[in-house]
Amino acid sequence: MSAKLDQPFYWGSRKWRASYDRRTYVEGFFGNVQNASAENLRRGFVRTTGLGPIRLMLAITAAACNVRQLRNWHADTGLGDPEHPLLAPDEANHGFVELTADQAETLDRAYLDAA
Repeated sequence: MSAKLDQPFYWGSRKWRASYDRRTYVEGFFGNVQNASAENLRRGFVRTTGLGPIRLMLAITAAACNVRQLRNWHADTGLGDPEHPLLAPDEANHGFVELTADQAETLDRAYLDAA
């Protein structure tokens, strides 16, 4: 019998069903991270090759999904410690900040003149 067709439990038995029922949770997780309103995981979401880097990116995606689900659960139920660091809102990130001419001049004086 080939390895592809080999199963540890007889098909349809209680042990097989208990093992196969775990698939529901795996499929639900991957459906969740592929949701466009969630993590929006798609083919080519990172531009790297190799199993190590890809697995690292998937682990980061799973962690982000878990934090999002925890925050949603807390918002829906009100349970959990609101002072917990994972429940604290993220700082607003507006990308880069453009300096005014005065700020740029101050930074130039402080760092370029010292070099």
